[in-house]
Amino acid sequence: MHKQRKLVRTAALYLNRYPRFAMSVMRFDVVAIDVDEHGAETIKWIRDAFRPADSSL
Repeated sequence: MHKQRKLVRTAALYLNRYPRFAMSVMRFDVVAIDVDEHGAETIKWIRDAFRPADSSL
């Protein structure tokens, strides 16, 4: 949750700087990359992993 709060705060700062995006719906996707012992990569994309609790973001 701490990392999510930091991301949401950073997004709020961005919206403050670029108000033309202020009315956009905000969502956060997560991309996870895992590398096994042989160097093979697995990539997982979690769309809409979370949204800000404050609907104004």
